[in-house]
Amino acid sequence: MNKKIYIAYGSNMSEAQMAQRCSDATLAGTGRVNGYELLFKGSLTGCYATIEKKTDAFVPVVLWRISAADERRLDAYEGFPRFYYKKEVEVETDDGTIRGLVYIMHEDRCFGIPETWYYQNMERDYRKFGFNLSILRRGLRNSRAGRKAHGYG
Repeated sequence: MNKKIYIAYGSNMSEAQMAQRCSDATLAGTGRVNGYELLFKGSLTGCYATIEKKTDAFVPVVLWRISAADERRLDAYEGFPRFYYKKEVEVETDDGTIRGLVYIMHEDRCFGIPETWYYQNMERDYRKFGFNLSILRRGLRNSRAGRKAHGYG
């Protein structure tokens, strides 16, 4: 079975969640995507994690090996192509640089604040994988500031 690397930075960092969503997925490690920052954006149905380009930033990520069937399930879950689009990016790991598939929310989506449970689940996974919590907190703070700057917060 030909598998590809999927890059998770939001709720799909969760092993339990990925076991439900993507039955063929296996944990492949962790890394960081340089040149991007974590933000929260969304729509009327909710606000979720995304990443956007920022030169002096990076986002810690969990890497999964996924099958083509898993990718189709993720496409449906992530609202591809209307809500999130897919992109191949480089990931820095302890073993070197690799390329993987990441879902990125369309940049024109409004900044927002995620539900408490969503944020807490991300915080749990940041702790589990040893990621720096200040990156997650900065993402929330910057999203809150973005809401105010655009007049809806």
